Amino acid sequence: MTEPTHDHELEELESDASVPPRPEELVADAADEKATPPQKGDD
Repeated sequence: MTEPTHDHELEELESDASVPPRPEELVADAADEKATPPQKGDD
């Protein structure tokens, strides 16, 4: 257990992509989508 906590934090950040988002993050994403109009089919 000689690894610095620094590395552990990096590992958490990297694996965060494969971890399901927390409810707060989902809410923030939904609010973001409502605040910004979708760019799809805007060409």
